[in-house]
Amino acid sequence: MKKLSGFFGSVLFTILAFKLFAGSVTVSWNPNSETDLAGYKIYYGTQSRNYDKTIDVGNTTSYRITNLSDGLTYYFAVTAYDTANNESDFSEEVFITLAPPEQPPVVAYFQAVDPQTLHLVFNKKMDPQSLKTISNYTISPTIQILSVEIDTSLTVVTIHTDKHQVDPSLKIVTLHTSSHLYEVEYKLTIHGIADTSGNVINENYIVTYIFTTPPTVVYFHPVDPRSLRLVFSKKMNTQSATTISNYTISPTIQILSVEIDTSLTVVTIHTDKHQVGKTYTL
Repeated sequence: MKKLSGFFGSVLFTILAFKLFAGSVTVSWNPNSETDLAGYKIYYGTQSRNYDKTIDVGNTTSYRITNLSDGLTYYFAVTAYDTANNESDFSEEVFITLAPPEQPPVVAYFQAVDPQTLHLVFNKKMDPQSLKTISNYTISPTIQILSVEIDTSLTVVTIHTDKHQVDPSLKIVTLHTSSHLYEVEYKLTIHGIADTSGNVINENYIVTYIFTTPPTVVYFHPVDPRSLRLVFSKKMNTQSATTISNYTISPTIQILSVEIDTSLTVVTIHTDKHQVGKTYTL
């Protein structure tokens, strides 16, 4: 190999596979016919004709380069060297941009519909088989999952504990379970579910939820003909507790104002004057 300058002037240099695996490419080139050929070197980097990495691949015409960063453009060129370690000029340059990896799916929305029904909405279309597999879901403390349904969008899952109707968007999953208890914190763990491209959700995606007991009136006292007092079982929302239209009295008595104390459990209703001895319903 006496004249290596321009050695690759008529040699085709190609990338055979743009992306075999994440962060890797395979480069390939036609062999040199010189009898004293010893091997080849691959030069590459993220700037054209400015290569910061070199690999001596020996006497082979195909090589897979790994540990590349997705989303970047890489430029490649090849040289040949002989047994005397004389090296040729660079081949023609080729380049490739590695596409960023697909992100695994995530739960975009969760709703505890009722004690027997849970809704999940994923951010992308999911693989139906993994989506409907009951063993991919667990609830803690233990609640039996009876069935899982998906809609035609492959993004909506309904988990049935007893009964559930599927949302028609295909990103919603409904899990049907045995009945939950009120005021108990449950954790729904999701794993092994894949989207339509085969990307598996991040392992052990956990959603925490509680079915709260609705408030009740634990004490009622007509203070005087113009005042009624209610005591609720839990702290109330001030806006809803003091909204006059949320209360009615029969036979009709006008409600003038509603107050709530600092404990947010005691409500006082101020009204027009009631008639003594008459029965009213609040």
